[in-house]
Amino acid sequence: MITPETTLVLARAAQDFCSILLWGGLAYLSFLVPKPLAIDLWKTLMPWYRLMVAALFGVTLAVLPVQSANLGDGWPDAWNTDIMNAVIFQSSIGAPWLCQIALASTLLLATVMLPKRMALLASVAGLFLA
Repeated sequence: MITPETTLVLARAAQDFCSILLWGGLAYLSFLVPKPLAIDLWKTLMPWYRLMVAALFGVTLAVLPVQSANLGDGWPDAWNTDIMNAVIFQSSIGAPWLCQIALASTLLLATVMLPKRMALLASVAGLFLA
């Protein structure tokens, strides 16, 4: 059975993969590609970027129960609300996770509400990556 530690490593790799792909691709389209070509490429690539944003949001949400399992007594503590509250509010893991979930939510909302604002999406993805 996969351990919580291994799952955290895989989740972090997935977060990094998605945020690097989003930031790099969107920044490239926003600043280095001529505008008409960027618009055509964006129309073609938008479903893939939406998939990456959804994956980034989902993985970021999933990190909290995995962290709870890691700090608790294994997988049975993954959904223990007392441990989740302790992870969020009483550990050094909580504040960065709250920032990540806020940025992932912002990226998700911006993708849905402002899909043509590639520079904005690139900026939020870059902040998530940082």
